[in-house]
Amino acid sequence: MKQSLLVSFALTFMVLVGLGSASSFNIQLSAPSVSSCPCTANTIKADIENLYRDADTFYLSLELPDEWSGFVQPDIMLGSGESETVPIYITPSPCGIDPQTYRATLVAVSAITGDEISGIIDIETFKCHYISIDLGETYRDVCQENVEGKIFGVVLKNEGKFKETFSLSTDTEWAHFSDSSVELKGNEEQNVNLIIEPPEGMAGIHSIQLSVISDSSCASAGETVNVNIRNCYDFEAMLSPAGSDKDMSTSAPNDSNLPSVSISEPLQPDISAEPSQPSDITGSLVAEDSNKYPWESMVVAVIIIIVVLLIIYIVIRG
Repeated sequence: MKQSLLVSFALTFMVLVGLGSASSFNIQLSAPSVSSCPCTANTIKADIENLYRDADTFYLSLELPDEWSGFVQPDIMLGSGESETVPIYITPSPCGIDPQTYRATLVAVSAITGDEISGIIDIETFKCHYISIDLGETYRDVCQENVEGKIFGVVLKNEGKFKETFSLSTDTEWAHFSDSSVELKGNEEQNVNLIIEPPEGMAGIHSIQLSVISDSSCASAGETVNVNIRNCYDFEAMLSPAGSDKDMSTSAPNDSNLPSVSISEPLQPDISAEPSQPSDITGSLVAEDSNKYPWESMVVAVIIIIVVLLIIYIVIRG
């Protein structure tokens, strides 16, 4: 008899504990996990059932990863034993989000009992629309005088799943792509040329912003390339006596009586110099006095006169 009473008491206690721990409502998600493209809206349905003896209002909210957007109606009222399906809208963002699995949570709270239930939704994202730019290097040296040295290769890759057309542009009038647009299939890449045509007087370092934008989706990419434009083949020459720092590059006055000066063959037939670095070259100057032998000019003049007179005489006597 005592054993029967103990068993009945234990069963009654378990029932009471079970009723006390049970929630006054229930939530059932249509899809606990979904796959999605970034910036694409997803709809998940939630069935909410009121298990309480009275009508109740349930407050609904969403907990989402940073920058994501979503919506669920803020509350729903159900009579005892009633149920209703509520749509949930979730959009992974931004469009360039890393492909991985993220977690969203639907939270429902009873207005009467204060019971709370959380529904977990796992959302796996893919690279559905994604374009990348590979410059190889973001710093380039350009010679103002060299045409071929102003063309650089750029690799574009469609890392998304779908074929798309992309528009190419720069923020500089004197730099442009060889193609204004390219069409790429999913996971396809293509080489294009970046052509730099700086006008005169543009020496120095300049930043060029490159942009690639899809014509049909949110996929886009941008890169900055720094270009150092130089006058590669300019040079200056200054004359100075050996062992002296005196500059002799000043021009001489235009005086025909001054002796002419020529440079004899230098000790170094050729010389190489680093950009923007001075280099020395040694040689000798030879001065030639134009008035050194004035009698030679007089003799030549006399001979010419004699020849002319002789020709005149022969013509007359002939």
